[in-house]
Amino acid sequence: MSAVEPAPVDHGLLQRVETFSDVVLGFCLAELGLSLSLPTGPGHVIEVLTKPWGLVAFVWTFGTICLLWVRNNHLFKHYFIPNALSIVLNFAQLGAAVLTVYMVQLLLRAIQLDGPGDIKAALAMYFGSYVLLQVLLGALFLYGLRKRWGTLDAPLRARGVTATMRLFAGAIAMAGLGYGGAHGPKIFAVTAMVFIPFVLIAGRLGPLALIHAMGLRKPTGSSE
Repeated sequence: MSAVEPAPVDHGLLQRVETFSDVVLGFCLAELGLSLSLPTGPGHVIEVLTKPWGLVAFVWTFGTICLLWVRNNHLFKHYFIPNALSIVLNFAQLGAAVLTVYMVQLLLRAIQLDGPGDIKAALAMYFGSYVLLQVLLGALFLYGLRKRWGTLDAPLRARGVTATMRLFAGAIAMAGLGYGGAHGPKIFAVTAMVFIPFVLIAGRLGPLALIHAMGLRKPTGSSE
């Protein structure tokens, strides 16, 4: 079978889309820092440590945006197709990133108010924004991987499949955490973010096992 010829790529458009994405993610990080609230009065400073859930949300969301930048760099370098569908999906995932930052602010406000059901509702929306973000980025990887499959070598295929599967697996896990936070006991709603490291570990190991089973094994020492 003859190799598939790569479709012509508008590198100028590709660079503009990537630069725009970097600018949006940079603003997301800046806005995230501004979302941290200051103590409301004397004697409340210690609440930063005694009620650290807002700080935990900030740390994980900051890490998520940074990881999103790394994923986008990998996407634009190897898989992104600068056509109308990919650009729309990219705008949508950037919008989801901005929405995630807003959901952090909403969660922090809900923790301050501590009204009936406020924390559960805010936590469900917080994890919902994670799900949307990961599904959209996964769709971008899946679309680019499908379009470029014939021109990619085996390591890039494996890395693309792994990234796609991790994103969709993470979305499913985050949806579960959001559902548990919304419908479980209040203690689960308050501590749900503690489970995120376990979700990340499972999201990394599960797809790797399936990659080995599919025979798309990455060579030792390849970076993701």
